Amino acid sequence: MFAAVAAFGVGTIVLGATRIYAVAFVAMAVLSGADAISVFYGRRWSRLRTPFDKRGRVLAIESVFIGASNEVGAFESGVAGQLIGTAPAVILGGAATLVIAAAYYVVFPVLRTLDRFPVPSSWRRDEPATETTPGVPDGDA
Repeated sequence: MFAAVAAFGVGTIVLGATRIYAVAFVAMAVLSGADAISVFYGRRWSRLRTPFDKRGRVLAIESVFIGASNEVGAFESGVAGQLIGTAPAVILGGAATLVIAAAYYVVFPVLRTLDRFPVPSSWRRDEPATETTPGVPDGDA
Protein backbone atom coordinates (compact mmCIF):
# COMPACT_ATOMS: atom_id res chain seq x y z
CA MET A 1 0.00 0.00 0.00
CA PHE A 2 2.87 2.37 0.73
CA ALA A 3 4.23 1.76 -2.75
CA ALA A 4 0.84 2.65 -4.25
CA VAL A 5 0.64 5.89 -2.26
CA ALA A 6 4.23 6.75 -3.25
CA ALA A 7 3.42 6.02 -6.92
CA PHE A 8 0.41 8.34 -6.59
CA GLY A 9 2.68 11.09 -5.25
CA VAL A 10 5.28 10.61 -7.98
CA GLY A 11 2.58 10.56 -10.66
CA THR A 12 1.15 13.79 -9.26
CA ILE A 13 4.56 15.47 -9.30
CA VAL A 14 5.17 14.37 -12.90
CA LEU A 15 1.72 15.61 -13.90
CA GLY A 16 2.37 19.02 -12.36
CA ALA A 17 5.84 19.33 -13.85
CA THR A 18 5.21 18.26 -17.44
CA ARG A 19 3.94 20.24 -20.39
CA ILE A 20 3.91 17.23 -22.73
CA TYR A 21 0.50 15.68 -23.31
CA ALA A 22 1.72 12.08 -23.62
CA VAL A 23 3.68 12.32 -20.36
CA ALA A 24 0.68 13.91 -18.61
CA PHE A 25 -1.56 11.11 -19.94
CA VAL A 26 0.78 8.41 -18.61
CA ALA A 27 1.13 10.27 -15.28
CA MET A 28 -2.67 10.40 -14.95
CA ALA A 29 -2.92 6.68 -15.71
CA VAL A 30 -0.25 5.88 -13.11
CA LEU A 31 -1.68 8.06 -10.38
CA SER A 32 -5.24 6.88 -11.06
CA GLY A 33 -4.21 3.23 -10.87
CA ALA A 34 -2.12 3.82 -7.76
CA ASP A 35 -5.03 5.64 -6.11
CA ALA A 36 -7.40 2.76 -6.92
CA ILE A 37 -4.97 0.24 -5.43
CA SER A 38 -4.36 2.22 -2.24
CA VAL A 39 -8.07 2.87 -1.70
CA PHE A 40 -8.92 -0.81 -2.30
CA TYR A 41 -6.36 -2.11 0.17
CA GLY A 42 -6.95 0.64 2.73
CA ARG A 43 -10.68 0.03 2.84
CA ARG A 44 -10.37 -3.75 2.85
CA TRP A 45 -7.81 -3.79 5.65
CA SER A 46 -9.93 -1.38 7.65
CA ARG A 47 -12.98 -3.60 7.38
CA LEU A 48 -11.24 -6.93 7.80
CA ARG A 49 -9.10 -5.91 10.77
CA THR A 50 -12.00 -4.31 12.65
CA PRO A 51 -13.95 -6.58 15.04
CA PHE A 52 -17.28 -7.55 13.51
CA ASP A 53 -19.39 -5.83 16.18
CA LYS A 54 -17.63 -2.49 15.62
CA ARG A 55 -17.55 -2.40 11.81
CA GLY A 56 -20.63 -0.16 11.51
CA ARG A 57 -19.10 2.47 13.77
CA VAL A 58 -15.76 2.34 12.01
CA LEU A 59 -17.44 2.59 8.58
CA ALA A 60 -19.49 5.60 9.72
CA ILE A 61 -16.45 7.45 11.06
CA GLU A 62 -14.41 6.53 7.99
CA SER A 63 -17.16 7.84 5.69
CA VAL A 64 -17.34 11.17 7.52
CA PHE A 65 -13.58 11.65 7.44
CA ILE A 66 -13.25 10.68 3.77
CA GLY A 67 -16.11 12.96 2.75
CA ALA A 68 -14.76 15.85 4.80
CA SER A 69 -11.20 15.35 3.58
CA ASN A 70 -12.35 15.50 -0.04
CA GLU A 71 -14.09 18.83 0.55
CA VAL A 72 -11.24 20.30 2.60
CA GLY A 73 -8.72 19.03 0.03
CA ALA A 74 -10.61 20.65 -2.84
CA PHE A 75 -10.69 23.96 -0.95
CA GLU A 76 -6.99 23.72 -0.08
CA SER A 77 -6.06 22.90 -3.66
CA GLY A 78 -8.02 25.88 -4.97
CA VAL A 79 -6.40 28.24 -2.49
CA ALA A 80 -2.92 26.89 -3.20
CA GLY A 81 -3.53 27.13 -6.95
CA GLN A 82 -4.57 30.77 -6.62
CA LEU A 83 -1.64 31.67 -4.36
CA ILE A 84 1.29 29.89 -6.01
CA GLY A 85 -0.07 28.78 -9.38
CA THR A 86 -1.54 25.55 -10.67
CA ALA A 87 1.62 23.61 -11.53
CA PRO A 88 3.47 24.45 -8.28
CA ALA A 89 0.36 23.56 -6.26
CA VAL A 90 0.11 20.17 -7.98
CA ILE A 91 3.82 19.49 -7.47
CA LEU A 92 3.57 20.54 -3.81
CA GLY A 93 0.59 18.21 -3.35
CA GLY A 94 2.56 15.28 -4.79
CA ALA A 95 5.53 16.07 -2.57
CA ALA A 96 3.25 16.28 0.48
CA THR A 97 1.86 12.85 -0.42
CA LEU A 98 5.38 11.40 -0.45
CA VAL A 99 6.23 13.03 2.89
CA ILE A 100 3.03 11.75 4.52
CA ALA A 101 3.57 8.22 3.15
CA ALA A 102 7.14 8.22 4.49
CA ALA A 103 5.98 9.54 7.88
CA TYR A 104 3.31 6.83 8.16
CA TYR A 105 5.88 4.21 7.16
CA VAL A 106 8.04 5.29 10.10
CA VAL A 107 5.37 6.15 12.70
CA PHE A 108 3.11 3.12 12.12
CA PRO A 109 5.43 0.11 11.66
CA VAL A 110 2.54 -2.35 12.01
CA LEU A 111 1.25 -1.15 8.62
CA ARG A 112 4.50 -2.35 7.02
CA THR A 113 3.85 -5.91 8.12
CA LEU A 114 0.42 -6.19 6.49
CA ASP A 115 1.15 -8.43 3.55
CA ARG A 116 -2.12 -10.36 3.24
CA PHE A 117 -5.72 -10.13 4.30
CA PRO A 118 -6.59 -11.85 7.60
CA VAL A 119 -8.26 -15.24 7.37
CA PRO A 120 -10.98 -15.90 9.95
CA SER A 121 -10.13 -18.91 12.08
CA SER A 122 -13.42 -20.50 11.02
CA TRP A 123 -12.06 -20.77 7.44
CA ARG A 124 -8.90 -22.64 8.43
CA ARG A 125 -8.92 -26.41 8.01
CA ASP A 126 -5.83 -27.05 10.16
CA GLU A 127 -7.39 -25.94 13.45
CA PRO A 128 -10.86 -26.16 14.99
CA ALA A 129 -13.23 -23.25 14.50
CA THR A 130 -13.19 -20.97 17.55
CA GLU A 131 -15.23 -18.03 16.36
CA THR A 132 -18.19 -17.55 14.12
CA THR A 133 -19.06 -14.57 12.00
CA PRO A 134 -22.63 -14.08 10.81
CA GLY A 135 -22.90 -14.81 7.11
CA VAL A 136 -19.54 -16.58 6.93
CA PRO A 137 -19.52 -20.37 6.48
CA ASP A 138 -17.76 -22.38 9.14
CA GLY A 139 -14.80 -24.66 8.44
CA ASP A 140 -17.02 -27.70 7.80
CA ALA A 141 -18.98 -26.16 4.92
